[in-house]
This record gives sequence, structure tokens and C-alpha cells, in this order.
Amino acid sequence: PEEIDRQMYNEIKEIANQTANNEVQKELLKLANQYNSVSNNENTQSETTYETDEKVAEILYKLAEDALKNNKFKLRFKYLLLSAQYGYGPAVGDIAESYYLGRGVPTNYVRAREWFYEAIEIDENDDLSYYALGLMYSNGSGVEVDMNQAISFIQKASELGNEEASESLQELIKDL
Repeated sequence: PEEIDRQMYNEIKEIANQTANNEVQKELLKLANQYNSVSNNENTQSETTYETDEKVAEILYKLAEDALKNNKFKLRFKYLLLSAQYGYGPAVGDIAESYYLGRGVPTNYVRAREWFYEAIEIDENDDLSYYALGLMYSNGSGVEVDMNQAISFIQKASELGNEEASESLQELIKDL
């Protein structure tokens, strides 16, 4: 709908005006203008909007990575949420991690768990999210301790190639 495209246009323009990186700013303004023109052409609306959403999400994710490098955790979290809102899967696991570690937001294991589950729903090969869920179940962070669940998640992360999960799995089994 035209009003959603207008909202996206305004949102992207606002982010573009806040970024100090001129190259990123130009790209975001270009994408904002695509939203603006798409709303006037129903034939290309869904395909073009999807492509634009993908590009915006990737740029927002790059801005989140830049914010992390500069230890600007609140700004990073804002960009991650926006990137996830535009459908970018990798941002979801990073949002979960932010809640888990309390980076940019207060530590909230319940929210972290929800976002880790969302991350593995989006990408069933997300070894880090499986591993984090396993750790949460093994130490009771935001969930009841459940060693069967912990082992199941950590084993899945290990099978996906996470070496730290493999080591943790051996320790968990040894301690049983």
C-alpha cells in the first residue's frame, strides 16, 4: 500500500540523514526514492519492494556492524531491529545475542530465548543460536534447567561444526 511505502521512504531517509558515511547515505537515499516511485506503479510494486527491502536490510546490518566496532551498542541494537524488520535473517541472531549479553539493551534471557528460536526458524544451520539455547537450558538462563534440551541443542550446534559446542557437549556428557 502507498502509505506503507511512504512510511518506509521517510524511515530510510531519516536513517540516511543520521549516518556519517556519505556512500551509505547516498545508497539509502537512492533506495528511499525507489520506495517513493514504487508506490505509484502497482505492476512492479511487490517485486521491487522486496528487492529494495533486501538492500535496505543489508545496509542497516552493515551499519550495525560499524556501530559494534565503535562500541555503540544501543545504536547497533537499533540498526539490528530495523534490519530484522526489513527481513534480514542474520540480524535476528544478533538481536538475541544483544539481549543475552545485555549489549545495547538490558540483559533479558526470556527475550534472548525468543529471538534465538526465531533465528533457528529462519536459518536451521545457525550453529551459534543452537549453542546459545543449549547453554541457556544447561544453566537455567530464562528457562528451567533441562539437560536433555541442553544436550540436544548443543549437539545440533556441534553437528553444524561449532567446535566450542563440541567441547561443551563432551563436558556435559562427562558430568552426567
